[in-house]
Amino acid sequence: MHIIEETKYSIEIDAPREKVWRVMIEDKSYRDWTSAFCPNSHFEGDWSEGSEIRFLGDGPNGESGGMFSRIRENKSYERISIEHLGILLVRCPDSCEEPSIERSYSTPR
Repeated sequence: MHIIEETKYSIEIDAPREKVWRVMIEDKSYRDWTSAFCPNSHFEGDWSEGSEIRFLGDGPNGESGGMFSRIRENKSYERISIEHLGILLVRCPDSCEEPSIERSYSTPR
């Protein structure tokens, strides 16, 4: 049985919360700020409560992958809670037109 510890992060930013919120979740600005730790980082899906969302990017060896998650809670301009469900591995041989995506669950379903 896996024991998963909940992690919380916080920081104070000297900007209106509406601006911080937009920078955090809008596509272009999300790509900008997350590229500092994950090249080509982006998300597929939306941030509405209950939605599945994929966080994707390039790994250190050029592989693609990421996480699939669910938006547990979204209180606009206040808090987003994301439940990470597992790992996505994107595999595509040189000749394929459509990559295959494997899901690896990291938490009980």
